[in-house]
Amino acid sequence: MFIHGESFDWNAGSAYDGSVLASFANLVVVTINYRLGVL
Repeated sequence: MFIHGESFDWNAGSAYDGSVLASFANLVVVTINYRLGVL
């Protein structure tokens, strides 16, 4: 399990390309998206 910590610099999980990681093993990559501001 790898959970990225971006120190709230980026608000998108697309900062990491999970397709490269998934190509090395039979696994599912889940990225996390979170808001930096008020809704």
